[in-house]
Amino acid sequence: MAIGDPSERNRERARVQTSQDREVARLIAARAAVLADPVVRGAAALGLVWVLAYAAATGLVEDHAAARQVLGDLVYLVPVAVATGLAAVAARRASGRRRRLWRLLLVSNALWLLGDLTWAAYPYLLHAEAPFPSVADGLYLASYALVPAAVLFGFGAASRQRRARGLLDGAVVGLAIGALGWHLLIAPQLSYGMSWATATGIAYPLFGVVILITLISAGLAGHRQVAPSVWLLGIAFAVSAATDAGYTWLSVLHEYVPGTWLNVGWQAEAVVLCLAALCALRHEEGDAQVVLLSRDLALAPALIAVLVAVSFAGAQAQQAGVAALTLLAAGVAVLTLAARSVLSVADSRAVALRLDAALREQERLAVTDGLTGLYNRRFFEEVLRLEADRATREGGQLALLVVDLDHFKRVNDAHGHQSGDDVLAEAAARLQRGLRDCDVLARYGGEEFVIILPGADAETALEVAERCRLSLGGAPVRVHSGARLHLTGSFGAACLPGDAQDVDTLVRLADRALYVAKEQGRDRVVLADSTETYTTDKTGATPLAGSAALERLADIVDARLGTSEHSAAMTRWVGVLADAAGWNADTRQRAVTAARLHDIGKITLPDAVLTKPGPLDEAEWALMRCHPDEGARLLAATPGFEQIAEIVRGHHERWDGTGYPQGIPSSELADETRLVSVCDTWAAMRADRPYAPARTVADARAELNAARGTQLDPVLVDLFLDLQEANLVGRLDPTTPQLTTVMSADH
Repeated sequence: MAIGDPSERNRERARVQTSQDREVARLIAARAAVLADPVVRGAAALGLVWVLAYAAATGLVEDHAAARQVLGDLVYLVPVAVATGLAAVAARRASGRRRRLWRLLLVSNALWLLGDLTWAAYPYLLHAEAPFPSVADGLYLASYALVPAAVLFGFGAASRQRRARGLLDGAVVGLAIGALGWHLLIAPQLSYGMSWATATGIAYPLFGVVILITLISAGLAGHRQVAPSVWLLGIAFAVSAATDAGYTWLSVLHEYVPGTWLNVGWQAEAVVLCLAALCALRHEEGDAQVVLLSRDLALAPALIAVLVAVSFAGAQAQQAGVAALTLLAAGVAVLTLAARSVLSVADSRAVALRLDAALREQERLAVTDGLTGLYNRRFFEEVLRLEADRATREGGQLALLVVDLDHFKRVNDAHGHQSGDDVLAEAAARLQRGLRDCDVLARYGGEEFVIILPGADAETALEVAERCRLSLGGAPVRVHSGARLHLTGSFGAACLPGDAQDVDTLVRLADRALYVAKEQGRDRVVLADSTETYTTDKTGATPLAGSAALERLADIVDARLGTSEHSAAMTRWVGVLADAAGWNADTRQRAVTAARLHDIGKITLPDAVLTKPGPLDEAEWALMRCHPDEGARLLAATPGFEQIAEIVRGHHERWDGTGYPQGIPSSELADETRLVSVCDTWAAMRADRPYAPARTVADARAELNAARGTQLDPVLVDLFLDLQEANLVGRLDPTTPQLTTVMSADH
């Protein structure tokens, strides 16, 4: 099938997401990051252990009043205090709606903690039993009063109409809960007459019902992909409401004893609040999204609530002497009305779903390029401004890549416009394969593409660009005319805020970098720098720009391999050895540069191969053996690096001719190649790697000696060992922490 086949383009087109889909995808990725976070997992395990240990301790001290008091008044405070502290940090770091949410929770948690401290002050400072109600009860109730507002801020994506509907649905469900609570928790207290104690006892279940109604309302409003921290808050408040209902029930029966099993519920609430704050602190979370309801979420709970309420009313009416036939007729009328409402809602929802599907298709067509199935220029410009605003507002980063297919006019001229369309469609597919899930690829016009990289700095932009460039230059493209064409592209990159402070400057700098990439000879990536003036030498090349980009690539590879230096350390060692060997300045410079860039071909390897903790299988070794050739190809494409490319190509050849990729004796290669091989072998042995820990100096020296005349140049091995023994070479320093952090987050 030809690349330009419409069915192939349709598959590409299906990948285009609407703006709502992209936001949902972002939230899914954020949730996955939370679930994979080892710190959050560890905190959850620690919290579970705490709750279980507290429950076990509660059982052990049940018959010991003094120990029960210490557990219930002092140990009890630990997770509450931690939750308050974490909420304070989250409130300070959050922005927008989330800041208001965490400020409310901070005040709520602080009131809870103050209430517990007040409760503990009665026996320990006043040497008296806490009265009911006490100041502590006032603080607890004030804490509960802030929870409904916090829940609404946490969800908060629904429209006013949707929130109002959710509130009504929640109120219907709350009606059943309230009816049950009235008979079990409130009416028995009113039988003793109204007093401050009675009012306080009634306030606890009332606040619990209000909190539950708020949670149910938010849930029934049709949110999807709610942030993990908000889900955890909802769970915490639900646990709190259930525990408070148990407290009120035991109080009605006059069986509540401070420091007993109910405290486990409140401890669980505090632990879950801690986890919610930790998730909000460690991960960027967007607002919840509202989905078109494909079914009425409130239907089942609302019908159950109506049945419960009708049942209570019927029981009361029968006690008052109302005829059973009358009650039956009223019940049938209510149920018939409910059934009619269900059918009407179902019909309206079917129409709404068809309309939503049509609108989504219209949106997709409005933002899609008809040939490639990618986003079009209009959509790109809108998203770029939105992402730039987000990065500026949240102090984040953003990178832009501008891509131009090399010599595209020749394709149209020599093979026809249909073949040109084939090339554009295939280029779009290949570029897409090199991107991260969050990146946005669009066709800007003609043979030019643009890529938005949210959250990317210069290193990440370079890595993505190189991945895309290598993907473009893979297998030849078979076009409509039957010819097989080699496809390459030039890339310009710019970053915000590193290079630019606004969108217009970002686009201009990326365009300028693209121009430099084309001037250098095409098929390369150039990073923009707003402070750099691109100058050319006699050949018209700009080696400084190319060298900086290649060194960044080498640093990215080193960061993926571990936390110790590799290429930077080898650069120092090769310089020392070259000086000791008496090499001239040009030879020394070639050796030093090759050492710095010798592993850049590994940028093409997936992490599953590069960082595999065990032995590589044959297919993985085949990939690994390609990295010298890939590195040489990268270097050969940069003017002035042709000789360096050949040194890099041969740095895994062996003295006896059994190395790779060409299997020629390294004795036939340049001195610089053999020196890089010696230093690379030493560096690999002295650094921790996923497949093996670092060897000791003694073991590494013995291994290097054993490789003399088989793997490595014996003369250079002797020179290296003499200088190493004199403490002139051989040390590996930690790599740059910032780069290591970036790479661990991206990979």
